[in-house]
Amino acid sequence: MDLAHLRVGLSPEIRVLESECSICNLDPEECDHLPGEMYGGRECMSVITKAEVTAVAIVANPRQLITRFNSISAGTTAELSAALGPKFHPGVQLNCSRCLSGCSGLNRDLAGANHG
Repeated sequence: MDLAHLRVGLSPEIRVLESECSICNLDPEECDHLPGEMYGGRECMSVITKAEVTAVAIVANPRQLITRFNSISAGTTAELSAALGPKFHPGVQLNCSRCLSGCSGLNRDLAGANHG
Protein backbone atom coordinates (compact mmCIF):
# COMPACT_ATOMS: atom_id res chain seq x y z
CA MET A 1 0.00 0.00 0.00
CA ASP A 2 1.42 3.40 -0.95
CA LEU A 3 0.55 5.17 2.27
CA ALA A 4 1.67 8.63 1.14
CA HIS A 5 -0.45 8.30 -1.99
CA LEU A 6 -3.51 6.77 -0.38
CA ARG A 7 -6.01 9.52 0.37
CA VAL A 8 -8.70 7.59 2.17
CA GLY A 9 -9.82 7.57 5.76
CA LEU A 10 -12.38 6.16 8.13
CA SER A 11 -15.95 7.33 8.45
CA PRO A 12 -17.54 6.11 11.68
CA GLU A 13 -21.28 5.64 12.00
CA ILE A 14 -22.20 6.56 15.53
CA ARG A 15 -25.55 6.39 17.30
CA VAL A 16 -25.77 9.04 20.02
CA LEU A 17 -27.42 7.56 23.08
CA GLU A 18 -27.03 10.50 25.48
CA SER A 19 -25.77 14.07 25.19
CA GLU A 20 -25.81 17.24 27.25
CA CYS A 21 -25.54 20.99 26.76
CA SER A 22 -22.03 22.27 27.52
CA ILE A 23 -23.55 25.30 29.31
CA CYS A 24 -26.25 23.85 31.58
CA ASN A 25 -25.63 20.05 31.34
CA LEU A 26 -29.26 19.41 30.40
CA ASP A 27 -30.36 17.36 27.41
CA PRO A 28 -29.89 19.71 24.42
CA GLU A 29 -33.52 19.11 23.46
CA GLU A 30 -34.65 20.42 26.86
CA CYS A 31 -32.57 23.60 27.22
CA ASP A 32 -32.75 27.06 25.62
CA HIS A 33 -29.06 27.39 24.65
CA LEU A 34 -28.17 27.43 20.95
CA PRO A 35 -25.18 25.44 19.67
CA GLY A 36 -22.41 27.75 18.44
CA GLU A 37 -23.61 30.73 20.49
CA MET A 38 -21.51 32.22 23.29
CA TYR A 39 -22.84 32.35 26.87
CA GLY A 40 -20.68 34.06 29.47
CA GLY A 41 -17.58 33.54 27.34
CA ARG A 42 -18.30 29.85 26.74
CA GLU A 43 -19.43 28.37 23.44
CA CYS A 44 -22.51 26.21 23.58
CA MET A 45 -22.15 22.75 22.08
CA SER A 46 -23.77 19.40 22.42
CA VAL A 47 -21.45 17.08 24.34
CA ILE A 48 -21.92 13.39 23.57
CA THR A 49 -21.78 11.49 26.86
CA LYS A 50 -22.82 8.04 25.64
CA ALA A 51 -22.62 6.65 22.11
CA GLU A 52 -22.41 3.43 20.20
CA VAL A 53 -20.25 2.89 17.11
CA THR A 54 -22.43 0.89 14.73
CA ALA A 55 -20.15 0.76 11.66
CA VAL A 56 -16.94 2.11 10.16
CA ALA A 57 -16.49 2.69 6.42
CA ILE A 58 -13.37 3.44 4.40
CA VAL A 59 -14.08 6.57 2.34
CA ALA A 60 -12.16 8.73 -0.14
CA ASN A 61 -12.79 12.05 1.60
CA PRO A 62 -13.36 11.65 5.33
CA ARG A 63 -15.01 14.61 7.03
CA GLN A 64 -12.71 14.22 10.01
CA LEU A 65 -9.17 14.46 8.61
CA ILE A 66 -7.61 12.83 11.66
CA THR A 67 -9.19 9.53 10.59
CA ARG A 68 -6.67 9.06 7.75
CA PHE A 69 -4.30 6.11 7.90
CA ASN A 70 -0.90 7.11 9.26
CA SER A 71 0.98 3.82 9.34
CA ILE A 72 1.04 0.40 7.74
CA SER A 73 2.55 -2.89 8.75
CA ALA A 74 5.78 -3.63 6.90
CA GLY A 75 5.71 -7.34 7.66
CA THR A 76 7.64 -9.62 9.96
CA THR A 77 11.43 -9.62 10.18
CA ALA A 78 11.49 -12.93 8.29
CA GLU A 79 9.26 -11.55 5.51
CA LEU A 80 11.36 -8.40 5.18
CA SER A 81 14.61 -10.40 5.16
CA ALA A 82 13.25 -12.62 2.40
CA ALA A 83 12.09 -9.63 0.33
CA LEU A 84 15.05 -7.29 0.90
CA GLY A 85 17.98 -9.69 1.08
CA PRO A 86 20.72 -10.60 3.51
CA LYS A 87 21.74 -7.00 4.30
CA PHE A 88 18.38 -6.31 5.95
CA HIS A 89 18.26 -6.23 9.74
CA PRO A 90 15.87 -4.51 12.17
CA GLY A 91 16.72 -0.81 12.43
CA VAL A 92 18.22 -0.45 8.95
CA GLN A 93 16.82 2.53 7.02
CA LEU A 94 14.46 1.59 4.20
CA ASN A 95 13.43 3.89 1.37
CA CYS A 96 10.42 3.73 -0.91
CA SER A 97 11.41 4.33 -4.51
CA ARG A 98 7.89 4.97 -5.81
CA CYS A 99 8.26 8.73 -6.34
CA LEU A 100 11.91 8.97 -7.31
CA SER A 101 11.11 8.99 -11.01
CA GLY A 102 7.76 10.50 -11.92
CA CYS A 103 4.96 10.38 -9.44
CA SER A 104 1.75 8.88 -10.77
CA GLY A 105 -0.33 10.90 -8.29
CA LEU A 106 -2.76 10.11 -5.55
CA ASN A 107 -4.82 6.97 -5.29
CA ARG A 108 -8.41 8.05 -4.77
CA ASP A 109 -9.55 4.60 -3.78
CA LEU A 110 -8.00 1.35 -2.59
CA ALA A 111 -7.64 -0.07 -6.12
CA GLY A 112 -4.03 -0.03 -7.22
CA ALA A 113 -2.81 1.17 -3.84
CA ASN A 114 0.18 -1.12 -3.63
CA HIS A 115 3.68 -1.52 -4.97
CA GLY A 116 2.76 -4.73 -6.79
